[in-house]
Amino acid sequence: MTCRFHSVIFAHLLNKPVLVLSHHPKVTLLLNDLGRSRYCVDIQTCDAASLAEALRSLAQNGSKIKSRMNEKSALYKGGLSLEFDDLFGKVARS
Repeated sequence: MTCRFHSVIFAHLLNKPVLVLSHHPKVTLLLNDLGRSRYCVDIQTCDAASLAEALRSLAQNGSKIKSRMNEKSALYKGGLSLEFDDLFGKVARS
């Protein structure tokens, strides 16, 4: 479980599903973009039941979540590669 923006980023890069207690809209937006809004609980309105349900779902769907995380990471990496090509020009690869 985490509540920090960069912890969510690192967990995604390491392909580790996490339950997120969102304290800021940027964290919620990130989870929405990652397709994991189900595992994002607002820290101001959460209760034990919603946390338990989200954690149970995370545990039950771990392999599906990891698969989707890999797909999303590949999309981000491809987009980042295009951005670098636009910024710096295509570098000859040997």
